[in-house]
Amino acid sequence: MDESRVLFFGYGSLITEPEQDRDICYRNFGILDGVARGFNKRSPRRGCPRSCATNAFPDPTGARFQHEDWTDSLAVGTLPAPGQSMVGLLVGYPSAHAEAVLARIDKREGYDAGHDRAKLGYLRTTVAIQPLDGGDAVQAWVYLSNPEGPYHVCDRISVHERARILINATPRPDAVPPAPERARGLYYMENLRRALREHGVIDGALERLAESVLSVSGPWCDWVHRPERRDKT
Repeated sequence: MDESRVLFFGYGSLITEPEQDRDICYRNFGILDGVARGFNKRSPRRGCPRSCATNAFPDPTGARFQHEDWTDSLAVGTLPAPGQSMVGLLVGYPSAHAEAVLARIDKREGYDAGHDRAKLGYLRTTVAIQPLDGGDAVQAWVYLSNPEGPYHVCDRISVHERARILINATPRPDAVPPAPERARGLYYMENLRRALREHGVIDGALERLAESVLSVSGPWCDWVHRPERRDKT
């Protein structure tokens, strides 16, 4: 890695909600080969209290996303995809901040190198990222999904069921929402789609998920941007 800075590759909330934003010294979109983006991690943090959640559908597949007082949601993760690539955001911090930023993002992503792998939702590693604007590949930290982890959502849950999980966990406009420190439910998906779209990036998996949301009539159709027809990733 460049000794003057430490780089992270974000493909979900690190794009829309970067850590220690004021300390960022470098931003650039880049490509990670062999990996695809997907909503494949159960996320209580991205859910909300049942009292303000949409909860329009029974708990999809009996996967226990709905609890007595809380509705869990989904967060973005990764899946192996030979021959494909994923566009994300390279975020750089001065090397003087490296240790502190790494500790903060580890905590945010639930990563602890001393823990049993089976207890981790994400695994931190370094990867080669090709900047979109050209230039040489760079090394960056990334948090990849752990298929052995306790929050991993198996492939058997269809895109339609994932859409319903996100709908259920979205705060209703007429309800008093929880503290707005993070996007929840469909708003998390939409923030990511918008951030990518603003840079000319259309992720096919996200667009198919949006199509599934819009395939069922309801007020949530007003919360989701019409899917793009082309996959630019």
